[in-house]
Amino acid sequence: MFPTITTDPVLDRQRLEKAEELLDGIVPVRLAGIRMFSCGIWDPLVEATGADDFYYLLMDEPELMHKAADRMVKICQSLIDQLTQLKLFDTFEQTVHCTGAYTEELPQDKTENIVPKDLWTFGLAQMLGSVSPEMYDEFEIEHVKPLLEQFGLVYYGCCDPLHDKIDYVRKIPNVRKISMSPWADLKVGAEAMAGDFVISRKPNPSYLAGSSFDGEVIRKELEETREIAKATGATCEFILKDVSTVKYHPERLNQWNEIAMQTALAW
Repeated sequence: MFPTITTDPVLDRQRLEKAEELLDGIVPVRLAGIRMFSCGIWDPLVEATGADDFYYLLMDEPELMHKAADRMVKICQSLIDQLTQLKLFDTFEQTVHCTGAYTEELPQDKTENIVPKDLWTFGLAQMLGSVSPEMYDEFEIEHVKPLLEQFGLVYYGCCDPLHDKIDYVRKIPNVRKISMSPWADLKVGAEAMAGDFVISRKPNPSYLAGSSFDGEVIRKELEETREIAKATGATCEFILKDVSTVKYHPERLNQWNEIAMQTALAW
């Protein structure tokens, strides 16, 4: 049975009025729709099978896994269709997954007849990070490509190392940003991107979690990223994420930001 999306306009109006009352004169209030829609299909399946069994099934029951992927794609497509029909998509997007969604190529203030082509979406298949590029293409790209193609722009990837899968990610025509996690070989990935995509670089967050803070280690990592991006003609962004602890030193976040800004301004 597929999920069914329902709305409650009366409750929405009540909550909007209450928010306007509370925040009057402080910040503007607007009724927001659905943003940051995900076309990831694998996480729910992994939660159902468990990680170990998931990999065994890929090897022992590939046809079953293709059928499962097809089912998840149909569910995702159903959600897209319902959100479009109910006019619940929202073009006021500030982020997509963990990156900025700012662009002049998509409408920022469209309020009527919003369709997926007006929006960003994102795709990811972290659990397939350990399979070969060919298996990645077979089980991920070929299944989700029809979903992703419906949207205006795509941010692709997460924590999985994608450096050896860029040629397959290229099959998605509207990809704009590709994640390069700490586990990716950035030089290999950047050369494969050849300046055609934004490198969404995820620096190593563990440098903020140690017993001491070494700013030079962080600077070296960011400068290496900058130089690789420059050499390959790529646009690059730094996205610090998955920060589980800063060892009770929140000032480390400001220190990291200062180093990142200095590195970026020296481009």
